[in-house]
Amino acid sequence: MKKTNAICGTCETKFYRSPSGLGKNNYCSHDCYGKALKGILRTADKYCKYCGGNITGHQKHKKDTKYCSQSCYFRANTKPFIIKKGYKKLLIPYHSRADTKGYVFEHIVVIESILNRQLRPNEELHHIDKNPLNNSPDNLRVYKNHRDHMMTHKANS
Repeated sequence: MKKTNAICGTCETKFYRSPSGLGKNNYCSHDCYGKALKGILRTADKYCKYCGGNITGHQKHKKDTKYCSQSCYFRANTKPFIIKKGYKKLLIPYHSRADTKGYVFEHIVVIESILNRQLRPNEELHHIDKNPLNNSPDNLRVYKNHRDHMMTHKANS
């Protein structure tokens, strides 16, 4: 009978392992290895750069992993884009006005940073020079409702 030369990292049972199989993490069975792995996953210390969720599984052990999934990686590396009517959108997934893909109109972000608050549901923005790409603060005006906004357009026509 062979002498024990290892101690299980989970249940601390003494067992024999061939010298070539000895390493940092020794487990007496697959069950103990699985329990140890689940413990590691629960105490993940790496967080996704995009969504803030835990990075788990094999990705956790890679040095340069910054995202929890391919989806987060692609969303984080997507550049701003201009939609059909010429308005610029930015990727800010946790914004209250973000669409299903996480994009928000840039002019909304600009005006909210000036007001130091979020726009109210009824409030609308107007580009004074009618250029939807000119999102400078002096070119944006906030209206309390759609009716007031449309009155401005009617008066300028």
